[in-house]
Amino acid sequence: MAISKVCDAGASLSPSKQRMLLSSTVFLVVGLIIYANIFTLLTVMLTLALAWYGLDLIRQHTMEKIDPAGKYVFITSCDSGFGLEGAKVIRDLGFMVIAGCYNDNSPGAKELRSRPWVKKVEVVSLDVSNEASVMACAEEVKAICNDQEMGGNAGPGGLAGVGKPGSLGVKKRS
Repeated sequence: MAISKVCDAGASLSPSKQRMLLSSTVFLVVGLIIYANIFTLLTVMLTLALAWYGLDLIRQHTMEKIDPAGKYVFITSCDSGFGLEGAKVIRDLGFMVIAGCYNDNSPGAKELRSRPWVKKVEVVSLDVSNEASVMACAEEVKAICNDQEMGGNAGPGGLAGVGKPGSLGVKKRS
């Protein structure tokens, strides 16, 4: 009986007031749904943020740390782009850098030679498409490193390996 009174009361309203009542009801229901789910969304977002932070902490504490003191990193394609920027970043990490440049007069080679930290960067000529150039560069790298440890070598594809200068794996083909 109470429901029929509500329906009768709604029927006696003008059409504009009925639309306003319907709109108010819809906004109220949508608002309640959002309000009820906002805590769930916040909980999920907080959980994801904490998981990300936890995984980052685990990654930082389990990553092998390499002491850059006295270690060289050989980087190819230092004429420009990723090689040049990589040489700068790795040098800033404290490693000594051997920068392989295709052209000794390229802007990248000139920039690497002209910096005050030039003692930490050696520029060598390297044409990776020419076997004689690669062999000459390998000998030059060995001469620069002497008995010091090679911290790694990197090219356009990223870090290629870590080891001593003799472990560069450059041998004459027979």
